Amino acid sequence: MARMEAEGKESSTDADGVDEELSRKEFAIVLARDIAVAAILVALIFGGMFAFTQVWPPVVVVESESMQHSDVQSFLGAIDTGDLVLVQAVSSKNDVVTWVEGQPTGYRTYGDFGDVIIFHRPRGASGEPPIIHRPILYLVYNATSASYDAPTLQGIDRGWWTATNGSGPVASPFNITGTIVMNHLGFRGDKVHTILVSSLLASNYRTDGYVTMGDNNAYKSGFDGWLVAHTLVIGRARGELPWFGLIKLTVSPTASGCCHAGWGDGAAPRNSWDSLATSLVLIPLGIFLADYGFAYAERLWKGFRKRNRPAEDAETEDGPDPGDPR
Repeated sequence: MARMEAEGKESSTDADGVDEELSRKEFAIVLARDIAVAAILVALIFGGMFAFTQVWPPVVVVESESMQHSDVQSFLGAIDTGDLVLVQAVSSKNDVVTWVEGQPTGYRTYGDFGDVIIFHRPRGASGEPPIIHRPILYLVYNATSASYDAPTLQGIDRGWWTATNGSGPVASPFNITGTIVMNHLGFRGDKVHTILVSSLLASNYRTDGYVTMGDNNAYKSGFDGWLVAHTLVIGRARGELPWFGLIKLTVSPTASGCCHAGWGDGAAPRNSWDSLATSLVLIPLGIFLADYGFAYAERLWKGFRKRNRPAEDAETEDGPDPGDPR
């Protein structure tokens, strides 16, 4: 009897050991499966983003407030500090719609007329981060008269612009050497700014290019003081993931942008930090609940199958009853 008890304990111990080994193997398999699924998802996401944008990397982090529509609040649909913006390649100038070209048709992106482009800073040093601003007007250099033409201005009402050269106002947007005054600028359409064509000529920007301005700068400094040749354009903004770029800026702040004070830096809107913190809590929680839900559903399904399994299957699994004459 004692021997049988000992054998029973030994068998129980062996079974426990086998179960523990199986548990470890199952855990390793599940872990490997989860890692593989995560890697495949990341590859699919970035592969899809590259297929859409044709630019690598396909996203840029917005480092400053120059495109914001408020100094204290961020908005979905506007480009704010800490947003991740998709960059879609442009093969030619025809792929970019300026503010002047977008106004007659009502074409808008990110809350104002025209596209938003990402470009290398004109005459910038190597390694400088790209700029993300709105192209307002495309100027064509006229080498014959050492002036600029702005042919797309013919497409909008004269109440939206005036131009001058050394002898006074000009009737058409050609041979301009002085200024171009643009009305109804800004995402609220209430600002007036002047393009100093004479300064561009004096600075030897003797090339075709875009006059650019940040949406927020329309209410501050006005136009950028450069001309952006199309060869400097990396792409146009197409879609965004709000807030999540703040993680990168917190870990690795740039020299002229956010976030040298760390988490919660005032250079980014307060509600962007709050939204990011909420997202960082809800996303892992959602993944956990989904995983738990799938596991629970799997257990229910197995229980359902076991309860509805045919009697002969159960008999085959358990072996025939020793008293059954069959």
